[in-house]
Amino acid sequence: MRRLSLAAGGVLALAGSALADPLTLTPIGTYANGIYDGGGTEIAAYDPLTMRVFLVNGTTGNVEASPKQDPGRIVFFETTGTCKHLNDVAAGALPDMIAFSPDGLRALTANEGEPNDADTNDPEGSVTIVDLGSGVRLFGPGATVTDIIPLGTKDHSLPGNGLDPSNQDGGIHIANWPQQAFYLPDAIASYTVGNVVFDSGDQFEQIVAALQPAYFNGTNTSDTGFDSRSDDKGPEPEGVALAEIDGRWYALIGVERQGDVMPFDSLTVGIEDPIEEPRTEPANLPPRTQARLDIVDVRGHLVETLLDGMYEPGEYRLAWSAADAPAGVYLTVLRTDALTLVRRLTQVT
Repeated sequence: MRRLSLAAGGVLALAGSALADPLTLTPIGTYANGIYDGGGTEIAAYDPLTMRVFLVNGTTGNVEASPKQDPGRIVFFETTGTCKHLNDVAAGALPDMIAFSPDGLRALTANEGEPNDADTNDPEGSVTIVDLGSGVRLFGPGATVTDIIPLGTKDHSLPGNGLDPSNQDGGIHIANWPQQAFYLPDAIASYTVGNVVFDSGDQFEQIVAALQPAYFNGTNTSDTGFDSRSDDKGPEPEGVALAEIDGRWYALIGVERQGDVMPFDSLTVGIEDPIEEPRTEPANLPPRTQARLDIVDVRGHLVETLLDGMYEPGEYRLAWSAADAPAGVYLTVLRTDALTLVRRLTQVT
């Protein structure tokens, strides 16, 4: 067994597959502070003991250092009552994520060290470790850190690793490019599994293109902002939370720009299947339901509808001939009254 990190950032490396099981997320409540395009609720945390949700409000000017290249601070509060301020300690530049060690004895932050717009002030990225017993802090140049494991680079020339790199082409153009890109996780969570690593590749972009094409690589500053983020961070997975549901672990990925949540099932690995001839697609329908199963290409264009109507409970296996389909990536999208399931296929010849 080993520790596997789940990373949410420019690209995602994790164990699992998106929407592999009929996991339905049902909102149980909402909170709106009335702030639009202002970073009003960028980071959220839940305290199960007090059953309270805490939000970071970036619009007040009380959170980020000024300028943001200056050292930041880690601030500790009580979670009960009026959230009394307990203490605060210095950190590196732009501490963006804070986490406690499993034993509760240390707090850690990843300090982004983002440069200013003119690139005249570019602080080092760093990690701050706070010993909650002694108050020792470790960050910045000269700090000693052991056992750093780099994630390496991603080869965007490989099938399944496509991207749409331009916001000037006026459309959805996910394709392979002769580029190597660094993994830049924006949030990390971990749990213990077997020797399994799964990289979601371009699934976020593919799923948004299929299910929400009008919002593809959009931004949060207009109604759609279609394609405006393709040259930046695309859908921008920003946060990851782990949850054990019915004995199975799920990673819940928050996609910042679209405002989506994408569940990944840790027990189902390898949703990218080679297309055999003929291809047989399963559709499992527990209750009687309206259902539709489509084959779509990477731009969200309908290739063929395999199932559409009211169906009784049961397992349906539907044949699709891909003989005339060009080589590339396709998605099967099953929609019912209660859920949407997506599977990625690869046509290799």
